[in-house]
Order: sequence, then structure tokens, then C-alpha cells
Amino acid sequence: MRAEPPNAGRGVSPSCGAYVHIPFCRRKCGYCAFLSVAGGSGPVFDRYVATLGAEVRARADGRALSSVYFGGGTPSIVGARRIASILAPLARRFRLEGDAEVTVECNPESCSRSLFRGLKVAGVNRISIGVQSLDDSLLRRLGRLHDARRAVRAVAEARLAGFDNVSVDMMFGLPGQSVGTWKEDLRRAIALPVAHVSCYELHLEAGTALAVASLPGEDEVADMWEAAFAELGRAGFIHYEVSNHARPGRECRHNLGYWNDQEWFGFGAGAWGSLGGVRTANHQSVKGYLAARAEGFPPAETDAPPEGVRAAMALIMALRLRAGADLAVLKEKYGPGVFLPLEPSVERHVAGGFLEREGGRLRLTQRGLLLANVVWADLLEAAEKGLKNRAGAPFPAGFLSAAAAG
Repeated sequence: MRAEPPNAGRGVSPSCGAYVHIPFCRRKCGYCAFLSVAGGSGPVFDRYVATLGAEVRARADGRALSSVYFGGGTPSIVGARRIASILAPLARRFRLEGDAEVTVECNPESCSRSLFRGLKVAGVNRISIGVQSLDDSLLRRLGRLHDARRAVRAVAEARLAGFDNVSVDMMFGLPGQSVGTWKEDLRRAIALPVAHVSCYELHLEAGTALAVASLPGEDEVADMWEAAFAELGRAGFIHYEVSNHARPGRECRHNLGYWNDQEWFGFGAGAWGSLGGVRTANHQSVKGYLAARAEGFPPAETDAPPEGVRAAMALIMALRLRAGADLAVLKEKYGPGVFLPLEPSVERHVAGGFLEREGGRLRLTQRGLLLANVVWADLLEAAEKGLKNRAGAPFPAGFLSAAAAG
């Protein structure tokens, strides 16, 4: 019987999460397609952080926050004092729960024991370090600024500062990487005192510096996926989501909120939020975001998809979890009729061995994990056809990428 993390895929808390985007980096990585800005200085950081504080004050509605996640970019580059100055209005204007998970993403080259001590004092209780690889040749190929030794030291510094919930990001499918070197990378990561490991396949977006790089073939990448499942499982990590593995009780609560159809606020340049069935996005440039302060932070994009679209997205996001989707919960929330267009596709993937039903849940099989994107895309296509048949309206732009994002 498969071990499942506590509460994964269970009922959703009425509280919500908050995502805070810090777009600054020392240098943009060759594979990065996220909103990030190379360089920056103290005055620029200060203006951006002050604008974040103003946005929090303008949009706060007093509801409870179960998690806060500082992502980027490289949030650690702005320092602990500025992170603390963002957390303070969040705690004042919202009801930050006593056991709220507060995560800050860090890159090894911007880490220090003093940074981690400052973050600890500020109320941060979870650190996510962008290690990516512990192979120096692969790190150079990716254009990373740190080496393996610096990454190992960053984890040690976080632990010495009192963080017992440390996560590391690892990447596979890299140019020049083999299954053997990936396994060795994983074993070195597992040997570190970490509670969580995220394993992401490299996807090269058009326009990035590495977009023309030669990557391992599909079969080799599939072998790397299976190696991650095996190596981390033997080390006692629970595979609780397609790309994520955790020690028992150390699953990322903020990301579980996304996968369990929880609402969240998005603060900062380019940040998306989802409240009351409406998705909104801030300006995609730092300049546009800073200018929006004078107008009271109107959203740059607004998307209010029909309930059938929201239901399909909720199902697909829940299928990212190894525990799968609780069909009774979803049907109670959205109504059973909205899922009818998906039934033929679901049954086809059950028959093909990619999905399985058990105890009222629908989830990906081990085989389905390797072709998860195909299953999700097929479900989306079925939902889109159903929506067109009922209302003649297509899916909103960007829905596929939003549903499949890791």
C-alpha cells in the first residue's frame, strides 16, 4: 500500500496563501523564463519593497493566511531586513496563523549565516535553496554562480541558524547529464540535512540562452524520473507530488494550497493571485508594477473563467498529488455535471493504465507519472470541447500553461 503524506489531497482550509515575488537576481540563468531582473542595488530594492508594503496595505482584507512564499528571482538577494519589512505588514493586515509556513527562496551565492539568522528572527521558518546540481561541470553549463561546495555550505548555514525545514531544488535532463551522474547528484543531495527535495526536468523556453542546447532523449529522461522516485524513496522521502519529495510532515504547505484548489494572494511584479474564482496578475515589468502604485494597484490582467474551466483546473492540479483528487469533494464544490465532458477521457486513461480509481479518489499511476503532461493535456482538451458545446466559448488564454505549471 502506498504511503501518503498527512492531509495531502484532504479538505481545504478556509484560510489562504500569499505569494510574494522578488524579481531580482545577480545574473539571469541561461534557462530561466521567469520574470527576473539581473542586477539591482539597495535604493532599487528599497523602492520595490516599499511598493510591496503599499500593495499589501491596499489589498489586505483581514482574512487568515496559512502560508507565505517569497519566490523569484532570488529573494535572498534583498537581505533579511527587507524580507522582514514585507512580512510585518502581512502579519498586521492579515491574520497570519500561528503555525503559518513562511518560505524564502535562496540561491547559494547570496546565502550567509547572518542572512539566515535575520530571516529566522523575521519569522521565516522554511528555506528553499536553488542548488540545481552538485556537479560543478553541470553548474557551469547552466550558468549558475555557485559551485557544489558553496551549495553544501548554504544548507549547513541554514541548519546552524536554526532552520530544520530546508528544501533543495534539483534539476535533471540537463545538457551532458546521464542517468548515472543524475543518480550521483541525488545521492549527494540526500546526504545533506534537508527535509524536502524538488526534482524538476529542464524545459528550455524559446528566447532563453540555453534554448538551442542538446538535451538527453526522452527515454533517458524517463529513466531519470524513475531514478528520482527510487533513490528518494529508499532514503525515506515521501513522493507526495509529481516533482516533490518530503520527509514525513515536511510537505510544502503553500504549494499544497495550489494543488488543493486553495485561494491565494499574489503580491509583486508579475505575481498571479486567485480569489473568489477570479485570477488576477500584476504588471509583468518592475517599472509597470512600481507605476501601478499611484493608481491603487489595478490588475494588469483579469481572468474569470467559467465554472467548468475552474473545475477542470482543480481536477488537473489535484492530479499532481500522489494522493490524487478526491472526486466527492470536487463534485460537491463544482457540481457533478461539470465533470461529465471529462469522463470518456478519464475512462480511456484508466483503461490504458495511466489513471486509477481507489476509494473515491482518482490519481496517476506510476506509469502515468511519466506521461502526466499528456494526460493533463487530454483532460483539458476534453473540457474545452465540453465548454464549447455548452457555451460556444473557448478556454481563456494561458489556461493550459497555468494548469500544468510546477
